[in-house]
Amino acid sequence: TMLTHQGLMNYVCWARSVYQDGEVLDFPLYSSLAFDLTVTSLFVPLLSGGKVVVYGDYGEARGLEILSVFEDDAVDIVKLTPAHLQLVRESNFAPSRIRKLIVGGEDFKTELARSTHTMFGGNVEIYNEYGPTEAVVGSMIHRFDPEQDRDVSVPIGTPADNARIYLLDGYDQPVPPGVTGEMIISSDGVARGYHQQPQLTAQRFGPDPFRPGARIYRTGDIARWNKHGRMDFLGRSDHQVKIKGARIELGE
Repeated sequence: TMLTHQGLMNYVCWARSVYQDGEVLDFPLYSSLAFDLTVTSLFVPLLSGGKVVVYGDYGEARGLEILSVFEDDAVDIVKLTPAHLQLVRESNFAPSRIRKLIVGGEDFKTELARSTHTMFGGNVEIYNEYGPTEAVVGSMIHRFDPEQDRDVSVPIGTPADNARIYLLDGYDQPVPPGVTGEMIISSDGVARGYHQQPQLTAQRFGPDPFRPGARIYRTGDIARWNKHGRMDFLGRSDHQVKIKGARIELGE
């Protein structure tokens, strides 16, 4: 995915303001640099005076580095997928320093968010961040509220800075609140396209029909605006699934 420095800086500056709010926080780096999750964990602390605590390859335990992050309790904030968070919850850690979690990459179930909030004794901020690689990691955000969030999944919330999210029908017309539509992202982070894949680029990227000069990315994700003005993620319009944050095309 051919991203731009402009898109990266837009995301990093937004993430720094939302998650750190003037504080200096330390992040863990425990997954491959090829995973877009690391954009947050690497650049946000380094641009704000924080520290990156690096976790290496654990051999046969590869993929379980997240457990060491919570066992060590040596950072302030952790970005992870719901699959990672499920592992953490089953291990019954009781960290005292970690106080913020950024969850993304998969559908975030409310039951998992609620049990995690309880595991931390309520002393944790849990954010659901939605955004594909094609729009630089994060395009929407919602802070989990255990009192108000009662649906099956945690809402993906409201757009990030310099991002517009459209829900369009099959004729590229906006749908009203409560009606499902495909999520279309128009933001400073939208990529130039896919490297050496012109057909796929033409299928997914194009000009913004509502903002001259802007570009959109067609996510293939289905969602709807709820009565609170926040967006609920409902699934895919195709047969793509995600496993531990990685996209899998079932047809392949």
